[in-house]
Amino acid sequence: MIIRSVNTYPLDYQLDNPLWNSLHYHPNRPLTVVEITTEDGHSGWGAAPGSGHQDSEILLSAINVFPGSNISNWRSLLSQVAQSVRQNGRSNAAESALECALLDALTRAKDLQLAHLLGALRTKVPVYASGGYYPANSNNRTNMLQDEVTQAVTDGYKYYKMKIGRGTLDEDLMDVSAAIEAGKDNLRVAVDSNCADTLSKALVLGKELQRMGVIWYEEPLPRHDFDGYRELRDKLDIPITGAEALSSKSQFFHALSSRVFDAIQPDLAGTGGFRSMADIAALAEVSGCSFMPHCWADSLTNLSTLLQVSTLPKTLGLIPDLPPLLECDITENKIRNQLLDVELKPQPDGYIELPVGSGLGIDVNREALARFAVV
Repeated sequence: MIIRSVNTYPLDYQLDNPLWNSLHYHPNRPLTVVEITTEDGHSGWGAAPGSGHQDSEILLSAINVFPGSNISNWRSLLSQVAQSVRQNGRSNAAESALECALLDALTRAKDLQLAHLLGALRTKVPVYASGGYYPANSNNRTNMLQDEVTQAVTDGYKYYKMKIGRGTLDEDLMDVSAAIEAGKDNLRVAVDSNCADTLSKALVLGKELQRMGVIWYEEPLPRHDFDGYRELRDKLDIPITGAEALSSKSQFFHALSSRVFDAIQPDLAGTGGFRSMADIAALAEVSGCSFMPHCWADSLTNLSTLLQVSTLPKTLGLIPDLPPLLECDITENKIRNQLLDVELKPQPDGYIELPVGSGLGIDVNREALARFAVV
């Protein structure tokens, strides 16, 4: 199984309705898709969300190194391209994309499911809808939240995460109340501050959120304020989650040994791929911490994260009697809606079934690659 080529497809989608979280403006959704093709005609796919300078550097290195190599030596190939740019830093997103594309091509060639190679423990995964952003072009967020929650319930979601932190404490609570009311008994709500809250606000807000039945409070404080997070965990009953921006195993080891989160939320692209995520999950398990990956991304990244989440033991779930949840972005993103031949959607029971085809199980829509190409 010799690699014939490595192709990259820089994509972008400019939002019709730009969004804010508590701190950051999102006018577009950039992405680089990676395709690795073998000489016998199999293609494997991976995705690098964000696609910065280091992504381009490591992908260019792969284009130069991979062709002519046996895909069975995928570990060695990844080490070579990582080492070639290590002196200038590394790009976890690009390494994750390459690892996924290599393994996708390898398992397609062998007519195996990538989920089985990774060690899937189940054939379906519980999911939650991730939305509730602040519309940049409208002040009527309440109606937006209620409409989004109603649609999430219709689409089969049982859990929903919304943004808070851009307004006052009272505005946050009103927004959360509106989402809970819209979900009624059909959907439970979590919140994400994206590190915008102060410790004093988070203590007051957290007590109100737990009284309202909110299921977790994500990234209330600046990412490295471990003393503040520890105080929150000591004084609040609501689960405190975070760590999506951490990237290395040493960073996660420090967070886990510091006992600052009830659940860590590493990102597949941000940590460098399946192998890194498996190592971090093992660290979480021995630390007694739940594990709930972050995935506000395109559908190809969502698909690869779905397979990874299927490998996690039920004991790592944050919600009692449920294995770890998969985050599913429901905000505007036509790339996400069109990139794959089959759209990932929950069943009425709130789970997404793993695809049963070889490799990732779903093919990339080449028309979408052309439609959203950066020119």
